[in-house]
Amino acid sequence: MMFRLRFTHPLVPILIALLAVTGTVLVGTALFLSPREKTASELLPLQETVAFFHNLTLADAERLTPRFPILGEISLPREGGTDVGILRHANGLYGWVVFLEGDVVRTISSRFPLDTASRVIRGSSGALALLARPEVPSLSELPDYRTLARLAPEDGSWVFLTKNVSFSGITEEDRLLMQHLRDRSSLLVQWGTASAAISFIYPIAGIAKLSAAPPALTPSPAFSVALTYPRDTLEAIALLPSPSASLLLEGTLQRQWEHLMGTEASAAYDLLPLLGREASVSVLRSRTGSSLRLLLQTHTQDPDAARHIDLLHRSVKQALSTQRITRQELPEGFAITTIEDDPGIIEQTRTQSGAWAVRATFRSDTGEGLWTATNGRRLLVTNDAAWAGQVTGKTPPLPGTLPPGPGTTVMGGVLERTAARSFLKNTLNLTLPSTLLATFAPPGDRFLWSVSHTGQVATVTVEMEN
Repeated sequence: MMFRLRFTHPLVPILIALLAVTGTVLVGTALFLSPREKTASELLPLQETVAFFHNLTLADAERLTPRFPILGEISLPREGGTDVGILRHANGLYGWVVFLEGDVVRTISSRFPLDTASRVIRGSSGALALLARPEVPSLSELPDYRTLARLAPEDGSWVFLTKNVSFSGITEEDRLLMQHLRDRSSLLVQWGTASAAISFIYPIAGIAKLSAAPPALTPSPAFSVALTYPRDTLEAIALLPSPSASLLLEGTLQRQWEHLMGTEASAAYDLLPLLGREASVSVLRSRTGSSLRLLLQTHTQDPDAARHIDLLHRSVKQALSTQRITRQELPEGFAITTIEDDPGIIEQTRTQSGAWAVRATFRSDTGEGLWTATNGRRLLVTNDAAWAGQVTGKTPPLPGTLPPGPGTTVMGGVLERTAARSFLKNTLNLTLPSTLLATFAPPGDRFLWSVSHTGQVATVTVEMEN
């Protein structure tokens, strides 16, 4: 018996023909296309992975081995970059997995079940068994990884560090810093020939874009910083050191303040209130360490600004010595040194430089003192006449530059590593920590740096100054 189908609608034959063609195409596609190859982060187990290096070169591995000793166990290709995972076993021992690609794949005959035609996976004893286990979450599923990896270029070199990572050769300051960051999130560190950046999850409300970098002064400051919401930032930084270190630092800063500004005015009650929504500070210590140049700029919103400025000048005048020392050479090689009290050696002036109203309190012989200048809401405070003149003169210094970071830049400036280390040691009795960022930073002594925010991520970037 035969059944004959009758199509009552004229479009039915056309629809059947289209379905037949589509089915043929889908079957052919399924036959010729292989499943998508999993990425290294999709193969690495979330629980055991403590570090994932992307595009790691042999030269970088050798440079980073002091911080990550296990990298010394891995044989990497001489050319190009390679993905490497560092895993921690249940017994606390570390292992490694390397994802080899390119020409080296053709030289390896033995195969691992997860190997493909374009990639061979090798690892230390027991590490390979931890990869791609059924029902085990992968590193790619970690929210921190997904958020931070979006900032990392595919062709760049970077490392993702989980909260459980540990390092070698770090100082006590390192441990305090890493503990603070560990409480926040995992880390992503990127590096290149002239720059490096460290990113971490750091939600912050009400950020404001930095309008300008610190000025390019002559001589160049060893350290400078421009920042938004300076008072809030200083309060946050004050929470970083341990309580004992905070007390020591507070005492040292108080002594420095009294040496430069006297005891009649207070940093907390007379200087900090002058800071507006944005401020910049430049610092330079002399080669002998005997003098310290400081320059502060801000747009003050303080209704009592005039009173605070007046108090700063009175405090500096009280702190400046009025003793004049003269030396008179006599015949036969003798000399007479005379010390006399001369209140007239302290000068106080008020001048106009363009739109700036400049006030100075200083010793006429040594130039020690205080210069303040106002231009509307703009305020300058410095202990160096030359720097004051550069900012208030008819040809002000060009604004400095900052390394570009992702998102909104909120902080940045200049850092001279040797000078900063000496300043912290000699002035604040602190050892500059060999921070993780310094490990990845390019060679050199002078850097531009910035802090930026994008979404929930904060990024610290350093770049060699041209």
